Amino acid sequence: MSQVNGTAGLPFLNDILKLLNDQWIPGNSPKPEMSKIWEEKVAGLGSRSYRKLYITLDAESANIFSLMQTDVNNVPFWDWLHDVSVTIEVRTSTTDEDALKIINEATRIIKKNVLLEINNRQYVQLLPGTITPNHEQFRGLFRYVMDCSALRYNP
Repeated sequence: MSQVNGTAGLPFLNDILKLLNDQWIPGNSPKPEMSKIWEEKVAGLGSRSYRKLYITLDAESANIFSLMQTDVNNVPFWDWLHDVSVTIEVRTSTTDEDALKIINEATRIIKKNVLLEINNRQYVQLLPGTITPNHEQFRGLFRYVMDCSALRYNP
């Protein structure tokens, strides 16, 4: 049995950031600057070549997993699955096509790693969700938002 940490949300956000950074193929789209949304210090400022990908922690639900296991001493225990989700947001000041290339590359990476282990943490599944364009209210800023969720085994 692995060590129980209690939550899986922030480690999942860090794992997604590492996964995107490690598996980005620059030939599909030049790698944007990637960070957690709360690390962004400036709002409203951008250059002509502004290209960023932000990750936000959304929610976590700890649900009992209907599988009873036994430990090394043959003592039974119930295991847990944590349903965690993040939002991946792309912001560019270049073009709509550039923003789509970035979101397509992020989606490709997530789809390629549906069942995975990152940083020795085991995930049962990793799923991209809804992709929503949110740039109609902004002039010169192209935004796409994608939901991403995972089931983390025994956090």
